Amino acid sequence: MRLGGVLLPQAEVFYVGAAPCCAGLDQLTFRVPANMPERNHELVLTVGGVESSSGPFIAVQ
Repeated sequence: MRLGGVLLPQAEVFYVGAAPCCAGLDQLTFRVPANMPERNHELVLTVGGVESSSGPFIAVQ
């Protein structure tokens, strides 16, 4: 998982999988690094060598 081009350490990714509340909804739980600058950062997931499509952004303020 990369946030704004920064590879997040595995220890900062707590959960990736089905959301416990809703069938068909996936959930990601991770800690944003403290030194991330304030702006919108693109979130990219790589699974089995395949990257997610571009588009999801996380606003850091």
